[in-house]
Amino acid sequence: MRLPESTAARAVARARYVVQRRDLKALRDAAQAAVQDLVLKARQRIPADLPAPLVERLVNLSTFVAHARTGVQHEGTGKYRVILGVPTPEEPTRLVGQLTRLARCTIALGLNDSQALELATKVALDSVPLARMRVLGAVIEAGEIGASVRASAGSRDRGSDARQAARSGETPPGPPRRGCPDRAAGV
Repeated sequence: MRLPESTAARAVARARYVVQRRDLKALRDAAQAAVQDLVLKARQRIPADLPAPLVERLVNLSTFVAHARTGVQHEGTGKYRVILGVPTPEEPTRLVGQLTRLARCTIALGLNDSQALELATKVALDSVPLARMRVLGAVIEAGEIGASVRASAGSRDRGSDARQAARSGETPPGPPRRGCPDRAAGV
């Protein structure tokens, strides 16, 4: 959760306070006492278990995030990069445990179940690299995932055929054309 942006007058008051530093010890002691009171009361309110739908959402979220955070090993650079093996995602058990503790503690601090889930979701998704989240967002917005994946795979396949044909001196194959059955069949 972020605090609201400050006003110019508040910024000036904070700057003046830093310079003058009056009653710092008394204010620090009061803040420590308030936080101690809040934490001790919240520790008594931590729920032993979360509702089943919330747990299910946290399990699904942690599984998704574990896969989304998985790195891919490459060899080489530029257009000659080669993926080495199949990426192995981490098990979601550690992450789901952390998210569950976060949700339980935020509920103890006064958030309701949906707010706790929203915060846990934000925290989990923030741990995924930004570039991957942008790509995943684009895929989600695109809608029909199957159609776009097939289209990109087809263009990738045609590109590799064209490179192979260029190396061997042949005419590269073009995309299938309507009304040309021999071209669509690859003949």
